[in-house]
Amino acid sequence: MQAMRLPECGSPWLPALLALPLAASIPGCRSPGPAERQREVLAAVLRAEYGRDPRSLPDLRRALRGADPWLRKRILRAIGRIGGPGSLETLAKALADPSPGVVAEAVFQLGLREGEADRPAARGALLPLTGKGEALVRARAFEALGRLAEASGFASLAAGLEDPAATVRGAAALALHRLRSRLLARGALPADFDGNLAKVLSKAWTRERSEAAAWRLVYALAPLRRPETLPILLAGAHPRHGRALRLFSLRGLAGLVRSKGRGLEAEAKARIRKAFLETLGDPDPTLVREAVLGLSDPSPQGRNRAPRTAAPPFGDGEVLRALAGLLHHRNPHVAAAAALGIGHFSSMAREARGYLAPIEASKDPTLKGAALQANARLLGDVVTGILRLHLGSKDWTVRASVAGALVFLSPRAALRLASELMADGDRRVRLAVLAILPRFPADREAQDLALEALEVRDLGLREKAASVLAKIGDEAALPGLRRAFTTSPGPDFADARREALEAMAKIAPKDEAVTAFLREALKDPDPGVRRSAHRLLSERLDAEALPALEIVEGPRLDPLPGRNYEPSFLDRKPRIELRTDKGRILLELDPAEAPAHCWNFYAFVRAGQYDGRIFHRVVPGFVVQGGDSRGDGYGASAFLGGRLRDEINNLPFTSWVLGMPKSAAPDSGGEQIFLTLVPTPHLDGRYTAFGRVVGGKEVLTRIEIGDRILEARIVSP
Repeated sequence: MQAMRLPECGSPWLPALLALPLAASIPGCRSPGPAERQREVLAAVLRAEYGRDPRSLPDLRRALRGADPWLRKRILRAIGRIGGPGSLETLAKALADPSPGVVAEAVFQLGLREGEADRPAARGALLPLTGKGEALVRARAFEALGRLAEASGFASLAAGLEDPAATVRGAAALALHRLRSRLLARGALPADFDGNLAKVLSKAWTRERSEAAAWRLVYALAPLRRPETLPILLAGAHPRHGRALRLFSLRGLAGLVRSKGRGLEAEAKARIRKAFLETLGDPDPTLVREAVLGLSDPSPQGRNRAPRTAAPPFGDGEVLRALAGLLHHRNPHVAAAAALGIGHFSSMAREARGYLAPIEASKDPTLKGAALQANARLLGDVVTGILRLHLGSKDWTVRASVAGALVFLSPRAALRLASELMADGDRRVRLAVLAILPRFPADREAQDLALEALEVRDLGLREKAASVLAKIGDEAALPGLRRAFTTSPGPDFADARREALEAMAKIAPKDEAVTAFLREALKDPDPGVRRSAHRLLSERLDAEALPALEIVEGPRLDPLPGRNYEPSFLDRKPRIELRTDKGRILLELDPAEAPAHCWNFYAFVRAGQYDGRIFHRVVPGFVVQGGDSRGDGYGASAFLGGRLRDEINNLPFTSWVLGMPKSAAPDSGGEQIFLTLVPTPHLDGRYTAFGRVVGGKEVLTRIEIGDRILEARIVSP
């Protein structure tokens, strides 16, 4: 593929293209036909969009006139992504466009305007669309308002639950969920909010006949953990329903059981137990694993983080034996969840140990690691010697599992082993140690280990160590953080610098020397670091003492890779096959939604650079992530170097979607990929989706940490 380029005559921006019918009078130029002219305008639009150059906004607005609906959508997308003066007004004006697809794009872009200054105007433009026009537009309007609404907008969002279109009802349910999540995060959730939300969602459930809308209703209901939702959750978990509805119903039931003092009666608990036990025989391993977690893991969201002494939700012998029967399940994540669940049966420790003993020698590293952690939970410091034996394992994932087991030991025993693991030659093991240090916030040795990692000139270790110190560090950590910041130059270390600033600001919120350091960081070459410094300073200083954010960010003209494709690439649907240790996975890319991401991935595959790379992160019931050249999650370089621009689009993160991981900073994607295993609506509008899994879904559910992409190849260009 040749690099995308503009016409060689006239201005490098859109004015020359808009004047092309008259260009015959310009020496060296010819007047193209309509199709060629549209192609060249599209090329210029894509370049302006990716460059984020606000100087192109007037020309993009002019290009809207006379363009066909598909091109108008692309132009509005470019205007939304560039932002800047007048962009909100242009998007609002486009809501009157005769094409529903064009209006839907404008609505989506308005929904991403989350700045406080833009919210009221964006809400005002969107509210009238929730009750009129095409279903596509109404659904997009509710999605957008879910990101923009305040508590006072509850009734407007709830009205969407009565819309005649299932897509709109589902969008309204997710919008209410997003509103609640945002209010909860800000500590601004009204006292009666959850009760009112449970009421309107439950009422909507009684008349809902669409599975697609029903699972979204339950997705919004499940986090409320209210006993009155039990009949809905039990009904949703029934085998007659689809995978998504059953999944979120099971999660809701688990949340009810884990809630303390919520009025759940013994009979209700018995019905939940029965639903979980019946699901253990389901052919879908994702549902089986959810049932295992519901039966055995008392920690929030089933993440194996409850204290050692926490009893399982259902701690009887029948449940223990049922879990033991799953230790040899065909899916490794089900078997591992069962092993971790057995670790909660301290009241039946002898029987539990008997079930775990045979799998401690398992050849499967995921299962072995789960057994080590389960035994540590059951026995505490008694297993210190066993854990030390595994420090010599040839498999780094087993040594990383030893690090995960340390949280169940006493601080003295845990930190002694942690110190030994910090000498491991594999940085992935050291990163696993850093991840558990916040569990020992009162111990000076934990801070010392983080400071030790901070001295290593490695971008991953420095970033992780700084984030740990933000949680457990005191003023003694400030010199090390300042030193790490000043000795971590260049774009590759930008995230490490940003984390160092975050840690310093949190450790010393009133320290004038830290404030001065943050002021100096406003000059950092990386815009993400400058934005972080500005935000942290805004929490310490009066607004008058701060430069405007636009000045700090500077013009958004930094050259980023990703434009080396012809506009015709947007019409294609390339297919990529990943041959892995577990089998073959077939992906289909969607360049029309995220051309730079698709071209970047395509170029990596064409060059053979994914061959041999691993899946470094697997979160069963969420995502599989890999493709990192470092193998630890901190490799982020795009094919041409640097980072990719975000291409946030309206492809929803349902099950089996291909997405781009990134850091907390915008425009930070690169070489990694993630693949969703279940619907993940909380990623919508935040991460770039650029394809989907069209083959090998069962293979994907069996991928484990450390499994390799043996070969990635293009099977359909």
